[in-house]
Amino acid sequence: MKIFLFGYGKMGKEIEKMALSRGHEITGIYDPYFVFKFDSKAFENADIVIDFTTPGSAVYNIIKCFEANKPIVVGTTGWYHEFDEVENQCKKHNGALFYASNFSIGVHVMLKACELLAKMVNQYKSYKISISEAHHEHKKDAPSGTAITIANTMLRELDSYKEWKAYPDHSDARPDAGILPVYYHREGEIVGIHEVSIESDIDRIVIEHEAFSRAGFATGTLIATEWLIGKKGIYTMQHLFDNNK
Repeated sequence: MKIFLFGYGKMGKEIEKMALSRGHEITGIYDPYFVFKFDSKAFENADIVIDFTTPGSAVYNIIKCFEANKPIVVGTTGWYHEFDEVENQCKKHNGALFYASNFSIGVHVMLKACELLAKMVNQYKSYKISISEAHHEHKKDAPSGTAITIANTMLRELDSYKEWKAYPDHSDARPDAGILPVYYHREGEIVGIHEVSIESDIDRIVIEHEAFSRAGFATGTLIATEWLIGKKGIYTMQHLFDNNK
C-alpha cells in the first residue's frame, strides 16, 4: 500500500516507521509549515492519505483528498464542529474518510467499558462521574478529542447528566447539576492518560488508560488505513470493531 503523510511531527514519524515495518511505502510527506501542491507526483501516486496535522488545516486537507479521489485517515482532532461540511463534501465527491479521536485499541476497549458502566450506574443516582485527561504541553486542543468521545459515549447512557463541560485540572469550580466535568492537564511530554471516576459516599470505581508510547496509536492508525482501502463513506473505530466481531 502506498501512503502519503500529512504531518511529520512525532505521530507522523511513528506512523512512517510502523508503515515501513508492515511492508507499506511512503510516497511523500507534507509538513503543514511548508508549501505543498496537491498535484504533486508523490500525492498522485499514493493509494491513501494519513493526516496528523492541526485543527486549522485538517478540514481543508480532507476536502482536497475527496476532490482528488484519495481515501484519507485522520487522527487530527479539534475540527469536529465542521463535521457537517465534511460529510456533505464526502457525499458530493463519493469520498472515503476514517477519523478517530484516538486510534489506540486499548482506548476503545476502555470506551466500551465506560459505556457499560454508565448503563449500570445510571439507576444509582448516588454516583458522581468525572473524566480527566493529561497530555504533553504541545497538544493544542483541550480537552482531548478522546476525553470528549468518552464523555459523549457516557452521556448517551446517563439520565442525570445533560452535557459535559471542560475545566482545567486546577480549577476550583464546582460543576452544576447535570454537568459531566472533563478536567484537562498539560505538562511535559505525557503521551496520554485518560481516567473516568465513578464515586459515591461509600466507594469509587476508576477506569484509566495510559499510553506508554505512540506505537499503539500508530498501529491502530495503520490497521484503520488498511481497512479503509476500497471503501466509500465515513467510518470510525466503532465500524472497525463491529466489522471484526
